[in-house]
Amino acid sequence: MTNSPSNSGGERIEDVAQNAIRLAHKTLDRFPEIKRRHMVVAGGAALSSAIIAAAAVAIVRRVKSGSTEAEAVAEITAEELENPNHDVAADDPTISDPS
Repeated sequence: MTNSPSNSGGERIEDVAQNAIRLAHKTLDRFPEIKRRHMVVAGGAALSSAIIAAAAVAIVRRVKSGSTEAEAVAEITAEELENPNHDVAADDPTISDPS
């Protein structure tokens, strides 16, 4: 038995994860001050995985609420990045509840 992505369906998950990380970086580029605060390694060579995860979560929440990926990236706020428990739907009446 092999661990081939075609056997496990892992390719699709890998694509989704890669897209989420790409969108997270695109979002963080809009907030240079937050990005600077979350740089790690000598000289700020890398971003903290926590801020990348927070950006990805914010994107997923907005997309699940009906935004396109581009809208989600453009509309995410600094508050959402710095407070991942922030409820976007409570603040923005244009976002509908998907349930």
